[in-house]
Amino acid sequence: MTDLRLWHQSLTDLGLLDAYQRGLTEHLTDVVTDDVVVDVHGMSSGTYTTPYPGSRIHQVYLQSLHKEQFVSAALTAESAGYDGMIIATIPDLALEECRSLVDIPVVGFGEASFKVASMLGGVIGVVSFDIEPLEPQLRRNAERYGVGSLLGPMTDAKASFDDVVDGLAGGDAGKVVRAVTEAGRELIARGAQVIVPGPGPMNLLVARQRLTRIDDVPVIDSLRASAEMCAMLARMRRAGVYPSRRGFYWAKPERAQVAAAREVYGLATPR
Repeated sequence: MTDLRLWHQSLTDLGLLDAYQRGLTEHLTDVVTDDVVVDVHGMSSGTYTTPYPGSRIHQVYLQSLHKEQFVSAALTAESAGYDGMIIATIPDLALEECRSLVDIPVVGFGEASFKVASMLGGVIGVVSFDIEPLEPQLRRNAERYGVGSLLGPMTDAKASFDDVVDGLAGGDAGKVVRAVTEAGRELIARGAQVIVPGPGPMNLLVARQRLTRIDDVPVIDSLRASAEMCAMLARMRRAGVYPSRRGFYWAKPERAQVAAAREVYGLATPR
């Protein structure tokens, strides 16, 4: 029997990535308990001209334009009766904004992976596709999450986004696993004690391929970490534990204020 419903919001246009969407649904069904359902959602059709969103998120202004889709998703999720929301991208777009607007828990993929990683090793390494543009943001986020001193080296795997998509669609998944393993060993040589595969599609592939360790170092399944953390916080909410509403980043405006402000910018507000 379904007890908790969680809204998973990807930064990708899942309409362009059928295998990724199917894989997400299957994996999230496998990793949560039987009383939890995770519904996956992607960005609006037409957000990107190609399946890979990288070129639209590597500069602060361009990335910030996508925040509104996450805010709208949070408002819609709460109005539709969801028990929690997962911002399923390692930069955690609009995490603070969403938390300030809804009472259901909102969990960031990046925050969940870093915090779980911090309990499994003392130095966190990140493997990605094109990490250099996002590294400053990830380090700033980690400081805000209280794990900045633990976030260590980052590197790119010798596998592309297209390689990952091909692997998820039944192609050579082993190529990606080998590339992530090689990159992980590089990070371990530089001091990493726990590995986070940064992009969601990469995380999904290596998790489905059961890459849970590289030598004696754990590999985090960020999809699982964020889903389980969101379910835990949803249960805590039912027990009466809500987010703080004090301070600039946590204070919740009245819904009428939100609707009026959004109307100025031509944005609808779910009721």
